[in-house]
Amino acid sequence: MNTGENTALNERQARQRQAKAQLASVLRQEIACSIEMIECLEKEADALCDRRVTHLEDTVERKRQCAQQLERLGAQREQWLDACHTSPQDDAELAPLWKNLLRQAEHCRLLNRRNGALLVRCNQQTLHALAILQGADPDARLQAQAYNRNGQGITAPASRHIAEA
Repeated sequence: MNTGENTALNERQARQRQAKAQLASVLRQEIACSIEMIECLEKEADALCDRRVTHLEDTVERKRQCAQQLERLGAQREQWLDACHTSPQDDAELAPLWKNLLRQAEHCRLLNRRNGALLVRCNQQTLHALAILQGADPDARLQAQAYNRNGQGITAPASRHIAEA
C-alpha cells in the first residue's frame, strides 16, 4: 500500500470514527428525550385521571415538543448511521445505547397506548353525562336496533330520563 492509499484509508477511518462518535451522541440525546417523553406521558395520564385540563394542556404541549425533537434526532441518527456504515446493534460501543433507546421507545409506546385508552374512557364518560343532562338515553347506543313497519330504525326507551321526571 502506498502513502496515498494509506492517507485515504486513514481519512476514511477518521471520518467513520467521527460519525460513530456523532451517532453515539445522538443516541444519548434520543434516550434523554425519550425519558422526558415518558415523564410527559405519565403526567398526561395523571392529568387525564384527575381531569386537570390546564395541567393537561401544558403537558401535551411539552409532549409535542419532545415528539418534534425525537423526530429531528431520528433523522440525524439515520444520517450518522449511513456515514458509519455499521449497524448500532453490531457495534460494541453503540449496542448498549441502541438497546437502551429501544427500551425507552417501547415504554413510550406502551404509555401512549394506555393514555389513548384513558382518553377513550374519559370521552365515553363525558358523552354519557352529556346524554343524561340532555335528557337522552345514555345507554341508547347499547340498545338493540328495532324497525317499525315502514322499515325505519327505532330504539325502544328503556326507562324515563331525568328531563321527563
